[in-house]
Amino acid sequence: MLRLLYGQKATTIKNKIVFNDGVEKKLYADENDFALLYPFVPYQFNLLASVLTSIRTHGASGKHLSEGERSMLAMFKESAMDYKEHEEGTLIPFHAFYDALENFLDHSHRGVIIKAYDNSFINPDHKTKDVFAINVLKTLFMIKYVNNVIEANIDNITSLMISDIDDDRIELKAKVEDALKVLMRQMLVQRNGEIYVFLTDEEQEINREIESQNVEMAEVINKASEMIFEDIFTDKKYRYPAFNGRYAFSFNSTVDDRPYKANQNYDIGVHILTPAADMGTDDTTLRMVSGQGREVLVVLPDDRAFMDEIQRYLKIEKFLRLNTSSALPQYETIKEGKRLEMRERNANARLYLSESLKDADIYVNGDKAQINAKEVSTRINEALGKLVAMQYNKLTYMETAPELSDIAAVFNGNDGQLSFLGISDITPNKLALEEVIQVIGLNNARHMKTSLKSLQDKFGAAPYGFDPKDVQWLVAMLFKMGRVSLTYNSQSLSMLSNTKDELVRYLTRREFVEKLLIDIRERATDGQIRSVKEVLKDYFGYSLSSDDDDTIMRNFKN
Repeated sequence: MLRLLYGQKATTIKNKIVFNDGVEKKLYADENDFALLYPFVPYQFNLLASVLTSIRTHGASGKHLSEGERSMLAMFKESAMDYKEHEEGTLIPFHAFYDALENFLDHSHRGVIIKAYDNSFINPDHKTKDVFAINVLKTLFMIKYVNNVIEANIDNITSLMISDIDDDRIELKAKVEDALKVLMRQMLVQRNGEIYVFLTDEEQEINREIESQNVEMAEVINKASEMIFEDIFTDKKYRYPAFNGRYAFSFNSTVDDRPYKANQNYDIGVHILTPAADMGTDDTTLRMVSGQGREVLVVLPDDRAFMDEIQRYLKIEKFLRLNTSSALPQYETIKEGKRLEMRERNANARLYLSESLKDADIYVNGDKAQINAKEVSTRINEALGKLVAMQYNKLTYMETAPELSDIAAVFNGNDGQLSFLGISDITPNKLALEEVIQVIGLNNARHMKTSLKSLQDKFGAAPYGFDPKDVQWLVAMLFKMGRVSLTYNSQSLSMLSNTKDELVRYLTRREFVEKLLIDIRERATDGQIRSVKEVLKDYFGYSLSSDDDDTIMRNFKN
């Protein structure tokens, strides 16, 4: 009959009893195996052996358990007797083995179960046995010290609680989840990530002390900021893809309006909004803020799991820092366990926070960004790219990427050619050159002097984002074209009085940047140039084809 039952229910059994921790748990091999072992399940033999070994180490009182097979045999026999009147299809749940163990347990373990029966939240009907939440508690005790054999996650606990081949696993899992919530509220069970842990009397006492530690939300946000910007999204600058990343833009790092570091004053920023943010998270508000604030808004889903883990981490940290001794017999052992829990909480928080960042909505330039990438750095950098393109919209005015050699090259070649051409459609970086002229002219109109440093600051910021070498090259070009004059310590610089190397040094060395002044050059009119050329020809017999001021002056002096 049992073989026939297995033939009808084999698939059902395999779908009901499922473990997901990567450690093998044996089920029935075939109908003969089922007929031989029923109502027990094959995994129970190895698991119970591990439990007995762990209890001898951690939980046994003076009444020592018998070794090996005698203990196992007694426990299976007693459990079978308890279920002998049940109908066919019944399976022995793992908590059934607890009753055979109870008399051998020390009070710090057994007392937790006993007191649970007197707790009206756990046992509202005041039953003396077969209370579902207490059966879950018994199961958690049994596997407390064998986490290398089985993980106490919700799916595994549900499988251990199966008591009938026809149990509805979905309904049973929901009941287990409800029971765990009750047990956690009563502080008999603790959740570490996805793992649920039975707490002894001593562990409960220490947990109460830990829970009494005060942790402000600001501390949680500060820790979350550190995780985000030091562990998960570690980029400190956004590299514009043109010219092999020549242009790198620093950005402000903020979480819930709290700057991650002091003295952040960049043109752009990355602002993370957690579920604790005061800012409204409706679509209209987020579009408006992202459009006005020159920052990428990363809006995390409304899931506080990472915040709960961080809060627990900080509470344990405070407890361990403030409490150095205790009269509890297992204090040092428990304290070491709390250090391990701290590391687990930190890892859990980082994992949950990473997942939240992957699923976050991102707003930039007044719109909700459509970003398909899932990797956190890729998502944020793509959004920063959109922000940089908007905020540094004149960066494209630089069509080349000048280096020191290019600045020196400006002063090579025909002295008059560039002056004669001026800024034309074929002049490199034409728009950038015109912008520099406009800025200097505007400063003049305001009676303000223009230093090389002020130009580098102006054009290094939005909407330009130029590199300092860009500005040095632009000034060199304008100087060579005769559009601007250079003055250092009230001494005018010129192609006549200064060598090429001197001019390059003035433009590129840091010690000159604040005192090198740039002004719009007053050029001779066409009539003045024509008059000078006529004087040279009539009185000195010297003809010139160039209309460049400096060329005419140099030839005149020679």
